[in-house]
Amino acid sequence: MQPNFNEGDIVWIKKIGFNQQFLGLSIPPIQIPLGSIGKGTLKRGNTVAIFQPEKKLKSIKRLVGMPGDTLKLKRRSILVNGEKWDYPVVQSHYYRISFKSEKDKKRLLRTNSSAFLGPLKDRKFFLFNLDDSTYHEILSDSGIAFIHPLFSGPKVKNEAIWPYWKRYGWNESMMGPFYVPQKGDSILLNAHSFNLYKDLIAKYEGVFLNKSGSEIRINGEIATHYTFKRDYVFVIGDNIPISYDSRFYGPLPKDYIFGRISCLIFSNFGVE
Repeated sequence: MQPNFNEGDIVWIKKIGFNQQFLGLSIPPIQIPLGSIGKGTLKRGNTVAIFQPEKKLKSIKRLVGMPGDTLKLKRRSILVNGEKWDYPVVQSHYYRISFKSEKDKKRLLRTNSSAFLGPLKDRKFFLFNLDDSTYHEILSDSGIAFIHPLFSGPKVKNEAIWPYWKRYGWNESMMGPFYVPQKGDSILLNAHSFNLYKDLIAKYEGVFLNKSGSEIRINGEIATHYTFKRDYVFVIGDNIPISYDSRFYGPLPKDYIFGRISCLIFSNFGVE
């Protein structure tokens, strides 16, 4: 969740009313103090404490998609229900940078060493992971010859991206549109919805969908629609280039959220 949270930070979590029993569990590397007061409520943009799909791992992420939302990711933009959503905090992105001189390169590599990831293959460009404020600082520096965000384009497929179907051609920067399921909502079962939700439905709802030709069966019975039993959410990490989040494992049941980050008590940033 860098640049907003760092390894070893201590945060205050408000328990969520529908899943109170998990209050106070330790989330490596996030330390959770016991005894939070009051119930937290959820809204888009909250930082939340979640169980990852494996259930053994816990982490904090940004709540981007609420039950019933339709999302689309397009490079640095997130569209929610067809409208651009302003991310509430600073994000980090990869940038490709070149310098006007060797002196400029040494100076900027020295002053931004924590963001420097290494030279690219041609060694003319260098890769940086920059938050928005640092990006604007570097952009105005007279020693910069070229700076450009490094995103996967629409033709670059990443088979590690949910829902792992080649036909979509989605990647970590370009996804959707897709619907975040809401309890009680019914979807038409077709090739698109089958490939998008069959694993989610099997894993979290215990219902197995099978497709043979144009027929789709639910637990062996021919069906044309499916009604979701649970609410789901879509979460993303603030350190977008390296975050393992819903882009990779898909929407999570809402009750996988066990708390909302209320405040940062102590930051480990810069502590030796």
